[in-house]
Amino acid sequence: LIPMPWVGPVLAPCIVSFTLISIALCVLYFNEKGTEAKFIKREKSLMITGCFVIIVSFVKDYALFILQNHDVHIWTPISRMELFGDIVSFVPDQFSWWLFWVGELCIIAGLVAYFIRQNRYYSGRLKSQKE
Repeated sequence: LIPMPWVGPVLAPCIVSFTLISIALCVLYFNEKGTEAKFIKREKSLMITGCFVIIVSFVKDYALFILQNHDVHIWTPISRMELFGDIVSFVPDQFSWWLFWVGELCIIAGLVAYFIRQNRYYSGRLKSQKE
């Protein structure tokens, strides 16, 4: 858990949800075909990087607000109540869509790489079974 508000338009988490459902469907598709649904290091790295970038896009505005308006360390237990007291007066300027889409594209790139690799493996396995 990240102890700060996540701020963004309603559409952003819906897009993330759609992406996660797509990943699950892709894994299920190849499991049904009898292939092992394992992500390799490159695919995992792309997806994890994308997740991190998306999280940053959600928490960036509040983190900048705190850094600009307070002379405290964000993660000290003493300052915690003071930091979260400002949440009622915080109004985000605008969501970082460009940052969000960079994260989404990383995740999608990892999913596409997984799909291509698994599809090649499955196609090769079918060819060898026919021969």
